[in-house]
Amino acid sequence: MRDIGVDVKTPEGEWDGNENCPFYGSLRLRGQIIEGTVSSSMMSDSIVVEDRQLAT
Repeated sequence: MRDIGVDVKTPEGEWDGNENCPFYGSLRLRGQIIEGTVSSSMMSDSIVVEDRQLAT
């Protein structure tokens, strides 16, 4: 298991063979990390995240 550079809980157990796993596979993390609520997961391999922003 490799260090992905983000302070998150590491998965427990063995690798399931998914190449898109950032801990065991070849996926690299880059860019921004956002927090939000998943509003849709109907697309294949994609999600829509709602980011609540306060208007001033």
